[in-house]
Amino acid sequence: MSNTEKIEPIENPDEPVDRRELMTNLLVLVGIIIAAIVRWDLLRNPVMFVVTMGLLVAIHEWGHFIAAKSVGVRVYEFALGMGPRLVTYMRRGGTDYTVRALPIGGFVNPKGMQPDDPITTDGINGRRPAERALVYLAGPLMNIILGLLVLTLSGVLIGVPDKSRAVVAVVDKKSAASQMEVVSRNGQPVTGARKGLQIGDYVLEVNGKPITQLDQVFGQVNGSANKPIAMRVRRGADELMLNGMAREKKLPVDKFLVVARVPEGTALDLAPGDQIQQINGQLVEELKKGSETPEVTVERVLREAAGQPVTLVTWRNSRERREVTGPAGPLETRVQPGERYVGILGFQPVPGQGARVSLEESVRQGLIVFRNFFVMMAVMLGDLFKNLFSNPEKAGEGLGGPVAIWVMLGQVGRLPLIYYFNVLASLSLSLAVFNLFPIFVLDGGHMLLLTIEVLRRRRLEPEQQKLAMTAGVVFVGLLFVIIMSKDIMNLVK
Repeated sequence: MSNTEKIEPIENPDEPVDRRELMTNLLVLVGIIIAAIVRWDLLRNPVMFVVTMGLLVAIHEWGHFIAAKSVGVRVYEFALGMGPRLVTYMRRGGTDYTVRALPIGGFVNPKGMQPDDPITTDGINGRRPAERALVYLAGPLMNIILGLLVLTLSGVLIGVPDKSRAVVAVVDKKSAASQMEVVSRNGQPVTGARKGLQIGDYVLEVNGKPITQLDQVFGQVNGSANKPIAMRVRRGADELMLNGMAREKKLPVDKFLVVARVPEGTALDLAPGDQIQQINGQLVEELKKGSETPEVTVERVLREAAGQPVTLVTWRNSRERREVTGPAGPLETRVQPGERYVGILGFQPVPGQGARVSLEESVRQGLIVFRNFFVMMAVMLGDLFKNLFSNPEKAGEGLGGPVAIWVMLGQVGRLPLIYYFNVLASLSLSLAVFNLFPIFVLDGGHMLLLTIEVLRRRRLEPEQQKLAMTAGVVFVGLLFVIIMSKDIMNLVK
């Protein structure tokens, strides 16, 4: 909601808008859409940014708008964007519905929002505290509802991640992955093609081994330190073969589960000192039950599978990745310090898009992601406040502003559709959380002022409200500058 710009009441609330102005702006919009379709490769980032942020802000402000209208508050303007007004596309019930020049943000301007506005029954300052609280909280609530709906319905409408397929989501700058040579296209040799893996490439084969599980990509790359590596990928309608060299990197782990002794009768090809990473495609940590130690977990899993075929991923001499298959048998293990050197290309694969699921399963999975978002947010905010005092340089890691969102949307625009909707939900929930911070000019700040007013049983003086709002504007402005600076620094690294 707007706190800094006062808009006078419309003299004739139901006067029709200028149709010539509206048609002109509609033609410009159509031209922009056509240009975006023709040159989607160049305009993907700005189009996705404007559409996504416009949707999130529209939903947020619509929440404020319908809540204000429902309690009898007059609204002067419902605006999408900031800055100079471009077009008034509708005027109804005393409200101008407008689009402004800068496609970032938006606002609702209800009557009685300014500290020195007269108190009237159709102004927000003249409504009961509960009604004002409803108006303030309706925006974040709409963003939470949008995020929840997207997460719980995308599985039934679009599909779910499929770990049997691997798609490239991130390619690090100046990494080995970004320098891989494209040597063939659809079986035909090529020269001079653009180097490197690209976001959206589906990984079909690594070193001649077909990829049927996402973890196989990591396994093949990790086991190829300082060795040539060949990858076959699908890019659009083409199949490409790329050659490169995986770089060696020391894994930052200081405790490993290793084989202590191979009892007589165990047919698995293992030796003392071999590091155990996976059993039947699952990390040992994933197989743990309750408070089991890794040694107990391995002993239990192998005992339960006695005589049945099992596949272990192990590392010998800290560098040689091995897949050991054979009948399960007893094994003695221990946890000890060590090291492991793995191959790194500098890219991140994620599951491809899978089939749609039932509504029940879609809701179940969506609720898990919804819960995990708030758990992650709580951890991140806890780290933020802790680092502010103990390690200021790390404060704000993980936070991103407009530039980071711009880059992220450009990346997910080349990924399966499920990833865009995951990002849309995450941004919507993040917008809700941010607006609930008790910072004056944000919705949480309005709630804080309202709470102070209720406890004091009288309103703050207009000068006090103006001082609080000015402090809020300064704080948000500084925060914006800091986050933008971090975004730009990360962009140019």
